[in-house]
Amino acid sequence: MVKKIEIYMCLIFFSFFIIYCSMVVMSSPPNEKNALWFMSFNTSENKSGYSTTYNELKVPESFGVGIFSSPIIPANSKETATIKIAPHDPYEEYLYVSNQMTTENDFLIFCLLDYQQIPFELDNSSALIHHSIHLEPFQDSFYKFKIPPLNEGFHDFEIFVIMKSGDHSLNESFRHSTDNSYLGSKRVNLIVGNMTNSSLPQFRTYDGAIQSCGSGYVLNDGLLLTKKPCDNVALLSDAVAPASIFDYSVNIAADNKYPVSVAIIPLVDYYQVPLANNSKNMVAFFNLSTGEKMSIRMNIRVPPDAGTHELMVLWIPQPYRSIDEDSRSIQKYHQWATSEPSIRVGLDVGNYE
Repeated sequence: MVKKIEIYMCLIFFSFFIIYCSMVVMSSPPNEKNALWFMSFNTSENKSGYSTTYNELKVPESFGVGIFSSPIIPANSKETATIKIAPHDPYEEYLYVSNQMTTENDFLIFCLLDYQQIPFELDNSSALIHHSIHLEPFQDSFYKFKIPPLNEGFHDFEIFVIMKSGDHSLNESFRHSTDNSYLGSKRVNLIVGNMTNSSLPQFRTYDGAIQSCGSGYVLNDGLLLTKKPCDNVALLSDAVAPASIFDYSVNIAADNKYPVSVAIIPLVDYYQVPLANNSKNMVAFFNLSTGEKMSIRMNIRVPPDAGTHELMVLWIPQPYRSIDEDSRSIQKYHQWATSEPSIRVGLDVGNYE
């Protein structure tokens, strides 16, 4: 009898232990588990900051994005990243978006052609820079999109799907949660007319002022927005005056094991803006050698309207590279082939002091 009581007590204790562990797991902050960047808070010499380490294995998969030739996902077939188009024909296909979450969500959609934001049609609507869609929990849907005819040659086209674009909270935990998340995209190479994949466009690398961050900088294969060059304190939000010039730094880095080719594009309220207020350039291209880390000083004209505005910078790897499955292998280019966003910086207009 005593042994049975001991067994029952052990079972009861074990049950409570399992329940406790489950509660701990459920109450853990989801951003820590899903974040692409692990940011640890540190304090030394009366200075506080965040150390940032990239972790590619922690990419959250909260919604899916694809491009297909018809509103059906073909069975046992791969999506191609190379599309051939006849001259004077528009490019039109179907965007597939899958909301893989237990909550309904709104999504903002825009696209880039040759790294310039362009208006496009979605489900036979007027051509606009932005389109919005709504999906119920676990709902997926197809949307026919169309862009105008293109010049002959090789083009890069990428369509972006943004989640939580209407969330303007200045809460630090929300701002951290936007780091390399809430964005999905699909990029294709468009070949118009008689052209081979070997004839890729040449792009002009960035010729503005840059500052080396040194090999010890915390960033690795990615980008981080800060107030000061080569800083390790992530820029999350700031109170700004209407229509003022806002200065910030875009810190970028190649992996310590391979070089990096990347395009950098700033957005304000998800509209593409120049790299600087006195510049007409809308995109910066970089070829970074192995382990190279640098800071680019940029600025924007703050919107005049009161409220919270969103500053975000896109990191687009391998610009003007053929990205079909047989060409983007790790052995050939090393870089991953997925575009990523920076932290969304909340610009609080109207509470400036």
